[in-house]
Amino acid sequence: MLSVSYSKHYKRNAAPDDPPTLRIDYEVGINTFVQKWVCPEHKGWAWSNKFVPWWKQRTDIKPPTTVDEALYYKNHLAVPKRITVIETAGQRFAEIVEHDFTEKSDAVYDTPQKCSDCGLYFQGDCPYRVGIFGDEPTCEHFLDNDVNFSSEEELPF
Repeated sequence: MLSVSYSKHYKRNAAPDDPPTLRIDYEVGINTFVQKWVCPEHKGWAWSNKFVPWWKQRTDIKPPTTVDEALYYKNHLAVPKRITVIETAGQRFAEIVEHDFTEKSDAVYDTPQKCSDCGLYFQGDCPYRVGIFGDEPTCEHFLDNDVNFSSEEELPF
């Protein structure tokens, strides 16, 4: 497999209140792609039996409930080294029946961190920390006092 990309997808001719899906494009050859769609915003079986196992196979981060949140964590998802695809006559799309994670990918497995100043969650180093007061970096959100997320439930997605 050459690469994988993720995007928000709206079904053609969908009703305005139909939820979007997370589209995954696997590049399996030069300009040859296989697609898969998973449903973080669907309710019931599609979320619990399809999306959640797909998500947990790729990361230890809590499964999101929106496509936007899933896209936020896309760089932290393990990428399979190989996939097994079946093409069935009469079917519009090929079906991915297996993902091979035997070789670990270069995906980052950092869990979200919480800024000690403002409480904002982030990956890696807090992008809002600036060195205003001498050498000690301070969070610019904390200085502005505009943003204060105190728990994961208050994340902006």
